Formats: sequence, structure tokens, C-alpha cells
Amino acid sequence: MNIRQKVFQKLNNATKAKDRVWGMKAPQDTKRPYIVFYVVSDTKHKAHDGYTGLARPRVQVSCYDDTFQQVGELAEEVTEVLSDWSEATALHENEIDQYDEDTGIYHIPVDFFIQHKEEL
Repeated sequence: MNIRQKVFQKLNNATKAKDRVWGMKAPQDTKRPYIVFYVVSDTKHKAHDGYTGLARPRVQVSCYDDTFQQVGELAEEVTEVLSDWSEATALHENEIDQYDEDTGIYHIPVDFFIQHKEEL
């Protein structure tokens, strides 16, 4: 299972956005709350004898909801779920509070570095 599948499974199974977790883009008119995530970058660690199997992708998890309080709670839930991951180390890097005037949707993108061992 690759990191995208693992992140999807973790977020879909353990957040209030269950069944509304999407990679790259959510379908139009998706019911809130929902999550969209994508890999921003992916660093592979190498040693003198080649690839070690360790990777450190930067993953952005964007949380969407109807109110500032609700989106903040979802972002906190995402941070707790990923920080408590036993198969990887997820380091919370950054988050930004946003609001879209045109749609009335609150949005918090949360960035993580996820150190993990890839299957070779």
C-alpha cells in the first residue's frame, strides 16, 4: 500500500469526514465536512548502497466545513489522527485559516511531513 492509500485509509476511518475524503479534488457539491489531500513533495532517503526504503513526503490535508469552529475542530481531529499513527511519524508543519467569500466555505489546509518505511 502506498502513502496515498495509507493517508486515505487513516483519514477516512478515523475522522468525522468519513466517506468524504478525497485525493486531489472533491466532487462538486460534496456535503461538508470533507477532506481533500495530496502529496506536495516526496523525498526518498538514500545511503551509499542505494535506496534505504525510508521516505518523507510532505502531505497537505485540506479541511472544509460550514463554520470556523467546525473546520477548526476537523483540522484538530486530522492532526490528532495523523500524529497518533503507529506505522509512521507525522510531523505537523503548518496550517492556515481561510474563508471563501464566494462559496461561504471555511478551509484549513494542514501540512505534514510523514516519515515512513516504503515496501521495497
